[in-house]
Amino acid sequence: MKHKPIFPLCWLLAAALAFTGCTAPAAQTRPPENSPADTDSAQTGQSPAAQADPDFTAYTEDYVREACENSYMVMHQYFEYPEAYGIDPAKAEITLGTLLPDEEDLEMEDEMAARLDTFDVQDLDPTQKVIYDTLKFQFDYADQAYDSRYSYLDQIWNEYTNPADILVQTFSEYEIREEKDIAPLVTLIRDTPRFVDDCFAYTSTQAEKNLLMLDYDGVREKCEAVIEAGTDSAVSANLQEEIQELNLSSDKEKEYLKQVNQALEDAFYPQFERICTDLKPYQNKSRDFTGLANLENGKDYYAALVMDATGTTDTPEEMKKNLEDAIASLSLQMQMMMKKDPDSVAEASSLTTDFESVDEIMDFLETCYDRDFPGLDAMTFEVQPLTKEQANPGVMAYFMIPPVDNTAPYRIRFNSVDYGDDTRDIMLYDTLAHEGIPGHMYQTQYDHQTLVYPIQYMLSNSGFSEGYATYVEGQANKWLDAEENAIRFYNWMMMLSNCYTALMDISVNWDGVSLEEFNEEYGPLFGTDDLSGSYSQLVCMPSTFQSYYYGNWKIMTLRNKAQKELRDNFDNLDFNQALLQNGSVPFAIVEQNIQAYIDSGK
Repeated sequence: MKHKPIFPLCWLLAAALAFTGCTAPAAQTRPPENSPADTDSAQTGQSPAAQADPDFTAYTEDYVREACENSYMVMHQYFEYPEAYGIDPAKAEITLGTLLPDEEDLEMEDEMAARLDTFDVQDLDPTQKVIYDTLKFQFDYADQAYDSRYSYLDQIWNEYTNPADILVQTFSEYEIREEKDIAPLVTLIRDTPRFVDDCFAYTSTQAEKNLLMLDYDGVREKCEAVIEAGTDSAVSANLQEEIQELNLSSDKEKEYLKQVNQALEDAFYPQFERICTDLKPYQNKSRDFTGLANLENGKDYYAALVMDATGTTDTPEEMKKNLEDAIASLSLQMQMMMKKDPDSVAEASSLTTDFESVDEIMDFLETCYDRDFPGLDAMTFEVQPLTKEQANPGVMAYFMIPPVDNTAPYRIRFNSVDYGDDTRDIMLYDTLAHEGIPGHMYQTQYDHQTLVYPIQYMLSNSGFSEGYATYVEGQANKWLDAEENAIRFYNWMMMLSNCYTALMDISVNWDGVSLEEFNEEYGPLFGTDDLSGSYSQLVCMPSTFQSYYYGNWKIMTLRNKAQKELRDNFDNLDFNQALLQNGSVPFAIVEQNIQAYIDSGK
């Protein structure tokens, strides 16, 4: 998923110039190199076994089976044919889930964590050791994040994240693969009132604890878009199309459409009117928007969130130092180019492409990617714009994560409602690179061709996956027909924006700056005295941007290290292959893979 940037490009030149007084080595041409191996530490010094441990293989199969049999939604997300993987669909609970952690899920995690500790990593082969380390990281995060002290700190009613969006996306993208999928679908639709009940129960308790921060108008606008669309909504259209594509008899198709439409009419659509009505009184119970640091236990919760978001054990203070150093270095580089090559700077500030359609952009990316990334089998996919009721102003596009045993085309959705569909806009090009090739879709295809165990698909770390997809935007920009320095400067502007956004997230949710302090600190830098929109977005989405931007910083740090040590022996394709080789895993594992690449190239 690609989120909207906090700042427009035009503000970034001012930000670069503002750091004239910052110091950095004069000959430096890239963001500063740190030592990521010092910040994360997977288990090292133990040689893996030559062969797979069958008991550990059985353990991973148990993990997958229990996770799926605990939730029909999880099972349906990850498997087209669950029975082939020993999963019994009849055992899966058909529900939209709950806001607070499910007790059965927590018990399963505790049991699996205890079982994991019984294995000796020396008995595991290299792939199993990666799974072991990834699970260990996940369980360590769960121990920190799933604490009852944090139960009501998440804000669910705002324009960036809200139950209305969740419901629309769930059913407007729902896949009906076989006739037997229809009955569970109807059950899920009819679970909508219970899900909304759960949301309001959460909200009521949150208000009692003086933790509620409500953006009623933002939620109301989302609900009104669904109400306005009515039976012509993306939800109805998708489910009707899915049923029709099953090629059932006319009588069966008619009956199933009747069941689904009746469930939507009875249970789904009325909830959006209800949200508008029942949420309004809570406006008087909402506190002012403020970062997690200003809430009881909020700083501890934020520290846990960034662990998961970044795939590292870097503390917020360490992250802050790293980001400030990167900003200083980037600013210096930009200032130097402004003096040496002002024409390229001017081109970078108004960079466009010559593409006339989304299909043309995707064809170009598909043609170019193997210059710098491993070649893969041909990918089939569809790219479609979101409808008004699907669109979220905080999201530019998203890639639909496919099942492990996927047989359908990949799906990418982009937000033309809020961000237009100007195919010459480089932001659309970057977005399709991020979501498609060589971003999420490409990585998914790579994983399908290289990963060994089903569990590897279910342990994705957003710090790596979103950091990687952000990283490839800059790589894909190099394929455009533009001056090399213009592309370099444009990529620096993007990185500067990314680093500022990640730093601001820390300011709001770790340092606890108020809106007034936020405006005072960052307003002059970006030429405005009102950053309230950016502030509220960071309050509503704590740590979210770290996955993209700190994850990207980690990858660029590893790339800079490899380039410095290998010099002429550095190879884009080999580096990217080392980056991708284990899937979306914590950075301690990625760092080991990159170090192995460096060692092999010396």
